[in-house]
Amino acid sequence: MTEELTGVEIHADMKPAYNMSFHNEEKIVGKLDWSDGVLKFTGDAEESAKLLFSFLKPMMDQYLKRG
Repeated sequence: MTEELTGVEIHADMKPAYNMSFHNEEKIVGKLDWSDGVLKFTGDAEESAKLLFSFLKPMMDQYLKRG
């Protein structure tokens, strides 16, 4: 089934997101942003590092098991 849309314009900004946010439950605790070509961090560095490494560790463990 197809429908014809008349008078409808869709504009999508397809720019990639050059940032990474670290979330602890519902709260953003840190953010890496390199959208302007310069890497910047804002937020709680210690809490963000814990979250980043808790994300990376299972992948590294799996990688190391494959040896």
